[in-house]
Amino acid sequence: MNPTPKPLRNLFFCATLFLIAISLALPASAEVGIDRISVSANPSEIKPGESFTVNITFKDADDSDNVNVRIIIEVDGTVVHNKTHDIDLRNGNDTSFSIASGDFRSRGDNIYNENLMNYECGEHDVKVKVSGDVNDKEDSDTLTITPDPDNDEHILNIEVDPSNPVLDEDLTVTVKDDNGDPVKSIKVKFTWVDDNKKDVWEVDDPSEEAGATDNDGETTFNIVDDLKEEYGKYQVDAYKTNYCKDTTTISFSEGELTIGNPDPANPVVGQQFRILVTDGTNPLSGVRASINELGVRLSSTSGSDGYLKFTINQEGTFTIFINASGYDETQKAVTVSA
Repeated sequence: MNPTPKPLRNLFFCATLFLIAISLALPASAEVGIDRISVSANPSEIKPGESFTVNITFKDADDSDNVNVRIIIEVDGTVVHNKTHDIDLRNGNDTSFSIASGDFRSRGDNIYNENLMNYECGEHDVKVKVSGDVNDKEDSDTLTITPDPDNDEHILNIEVDPSNPVLDEDLTVTVKDDNGDPVKSIKVKFTWVDDNKKDVWEVDDPSEEAGATDNDGETTFNIVDDLKEEYGKYQVDAYKTNYCKDTTTISFSEGELTIGNPDPANPVVGQQFRILVTDGTNPLSGVRASINELGVRLSSTSGSDGYLKFTINQEGTFTIFINASGYDETQKAVTVSA
């Protein structure tokens, strides 16, 4: 096989350098510039349980292209939609794009509907942020959720009996309107919110619907039989189309924690001390504790030995707030000397 003549090799080399230079000179895939976005909730006023659409208008694009746009929608600061969409922008024109509330998705879930945000009466800030193949822009509009005007009967109130329940015990939930009259056919939903250690609703929290309320505005529910055999905090929601939902929480407690004295008994500044937490007999792991006063912010979680550990670098008397799933919150005062 004959080798490539030297002049040709030089030609190939120069051509390669030329192509590389051209590629470096060309700009990277640039975003399409837009002057701004305009956001509107349509309709701007709905009844509880109804859906609405977020209309987004991309104003005055500086190029024509089919682009990938990341759209984030927040309702009162909660992200309800976070997804990339293909949008065909036209140079010099306005382009409209709409997302219905039933199609909201964040990490695959419709948080807006699942947390019954569409039954929350009042004015709500709907904010849209766009990014990706367009320059970052944002805009907001107001969505109002209200029942029939001046109809207080459509505002719900929940009562749970007993108010301090035992775990394996039937609960009676009574739903009344603002006139104190019982309301029938109201949906009641129980959600266990203690699994994330934050005591707040998250999309993957276990939940279950109780039966609809009867003519007396009542329905019964048993946590163990119908949802989960767990101590802790549960969120209870009452809702129905054209009714403002009501939300309350109930807790099933195993009782009070047993908190030991500091070890050493008289800690000094900069010295680690520990506190034993038990159920009265056995050490408890996963107990959460915090200090937030006098400029000190500390937290600790007990291990399998049941001990909370702290080191405080200033003198004073500090209150430690101690929490464990299924137990009442407990406080412990500790004095640190110089």
